[in-house]
Amino acid sequence: MTRRLFLALIAAVPVLAMAQHFPDRVMTVEEIKPENCEIFTATGDLNKDGRADVVIIATPKNKQHMKTRDDGYTYNFNQPVLAIYFATRAGGYELWKKYDKMLPHPEDEYYFINTSVTITERGTLQFDIEGFSSAGSYGSSNNTYLFRYQDNDFYLIGSEYSEFSRNTGESAKTSNNYLTNKCLTTKSNEFDKNVKTTSKWSKLPAKPLRRMGFELE
Repeated sequence: MTRRLFLALIAAVPVLAMAQHFPDRVMTVEEIKPENCEIFTATGDLNKDGRADVVIIATPKNKQHMKTRDDGYTYNFNQPVLAIYFATRAGGYELWKKYDKMLPHPEDEYYFINTSVTITERGTLQFDIEGFSSAGSYGSSNNTYLFRYQDNDFYLIGSEYSEFSRNTGESAKTSNNYLTNKCLTTKSNEFDKNVKTTSKWSKLPAKPLRRMGFELE
């Protein structure tokens, strides 16, 4: 075995190990959850077949990408993995798709990112991403993405971006509807109620809906 081939095999081990965390078919949700990971789970009917599907965010606890402060608090900089399982007619769940690089993650101890996922009553897949800077900025942000399962895939049908300044109280929110191609921008001030809240509608360019899989922010 050449040295180049040996190094290539070693480099592939973590990727293969991560892939093994998500079996193709299981009977229970507990069988899906990979070991040594922080787990976030949501359930609901995504493909309108009357059965509850499962969505899992698994963030590995790889020590190479973690940092512990002097007070014991541990930062986890590992890349979260998203997995979607559809419930089967015969019982159990089948892996539909896994996304390794779709969800954001903190890269240093100065910017926190919290990602959660829910399945709405209408069966849309909603991601809420909260970002908070602990140094160098007074800003915080919240991004929401809505995906709907249609034509054998998930497509982005709506998004919302909001920003808030902790020193001035200024806030701004932009809501996009990609089905109607309309955008609503709202601005206000959380500290000064004398500042009038403004709302403005605008038109979005008509484009094909984006498939799920691109990197969220």
